[in-house]
Amino acid sequence: MKRLLSLLPFVVVAAFACSPNETPIPERDPYETESQFTLPCLPNLDGQIVSQEAAPSFGATASYLVSPLGATRSIDLEGQDNGDGTRLWDFSTDDASDQAIRLGPEPIAGKWFASAFNNPAAFSTPLDAAGRNQNILAIDENSLKLLGVASTEENGPSGKTLFVYDPPIEFYKFPLAPGSRYESTGVVRNGVFQNIPYAGQDTYAVEVDGIGEVRLPDLIATQVLRVRITVTVAPAAGVATTTQQTSFLTECLGEITRATSQPNETNRNFSEASEVRRLGLFP
Repeated sequence: MKRLLSLLPFVVVAAFACSPNETPIPERDPYETESQFTLPCLPNLDGQIVSQEAAPSFGATASYLVSPLGATRSIDLEGQDNGDGTRLWDFSTDDASDQAIRLGPEPIAGKWFASAFNNPAAFSTPLDAAGRNQNILAIDENSLKLLGVASTEENGPSGKTLFVYDPPIEFYKFPLAPGSRYESTGVVRNGVFQNIPYAGQDTYAVEVDGIGEVRLPDLIATQVLRVRITVTVAPAAGVATTTQQTSFLTECLGEITRATSQPNETNRNFSEASEVRRLGLFP
């Protein structure tokens, strides 16, 4: 150790005793990067969803794993209490019978039903996994509105369907946050359902009653809102039916899980679903 310490002053002196380096340091241009990629929606994970975090992204699609048509699926919508006011919902079990679909919003311009909806912001999304019917929607800073329903084809195998709600149904009122609760009713006049004249009244009762983590086969999402929707369809002629739907929504990604009950289910925590869809990967 003494020998090492005795050498240190020499090293320091030698370093400062060197003649100055007169070789000029070349100037370098700063590193140039590509233009910064900006996501169309950047979540801030504040426990609520505002209109900017639910806006449609045309041209983009999401892949979902969906239970087969006609098959029921067991599901736990209650989840587990984390002890801190949040919940854990585990939908990560893979099921070999699940089928794959890709869904995404589209402008309605050029579609057969476009002229029925006098709204320049209107767009459509598939109502059913088979893609036979479309939800017609519009969004502003206050709400996501359901303007009506139309069959994808005017003369498809299931016939023509066209509902226009007056007033539009406020499907999601912003901001969506735990504690949000409201009802919205739309009336259909001079509608058509599978080629049959139709009139009726649809009521959507919406409640956001939970926030937490959702586990799926291919991803884990936090700050997820549980949204309960009770849909009551009351035709002018016929029997009214009620369906329960529970959706799990995140900022920017939107709906990552949905469970739909059997008709006339009264339990919001139904355990047998007529359809379950989950955001996921597939080849």
